Amino acid sequence: NFFGHATDRNPRVNYHATNSPGSTITADLHNNLMWFETWGTQADEKANVNVVKNFYNSLAGSTDASHAINIAGSAQVHASGNKSQDSVNVDGQSNHALFTLLPTKIDTDACEAAMQIRDNAGARPLDSTDQGFVNDVVQTTRW
Repeated sequence: NFFGHATDRNPRVNYHATNSPGSTITADLHNNLMWFETWGTQADEKANVNVVKNFYNSLAGSTDASHAINIAGSAQVHASGNKSQDSVNVDGQSNHALFTLLPTKIDTDACEAAMQIRDNAGARPLDSTDQGFVNDVVQTTRW
C-alpha cells in the first residue's frame, strides 16, 4: 500500500472498546510505503500493532522517530525491519514484542517492498494527481 501526502492517519489504528484487547492484534502493517507530511503510523488508545518492514519518508523533513510511528495512550507497537528516507531509527519506537499472527512469511525487506509499491500502486493508467505522487517518490527517494 502507498500512504501518500496525508497529514496523518497513515494509517491511524485505535481500539476504543471498553474491554482490553489483551494480546490480540489490532492491525498488522507490513511492506507499506508511508509518505507523510506530519504523522506517519499512529497507534492510539489500546491498539496492538505490528509495524514491520515499511518505508517511511517525512515530507516535512522530520528526523523525529515519533513522527514516523506515534504511540499514544496505552497502545503497544512492535516495530522491526522498517527503513526511513532520512535514516531515522523508526524501530526505536517499538515498545512490545511481535504480536502473534496467523502463519505468514514476510521475506520482502522495506526498500524492495517500497520499490514494488512505487512501480505498481494505484489504478492504471494513473491520473495526473496519482502520477504526481509517484513522481515525488521516484525523484526524492534514496533507497
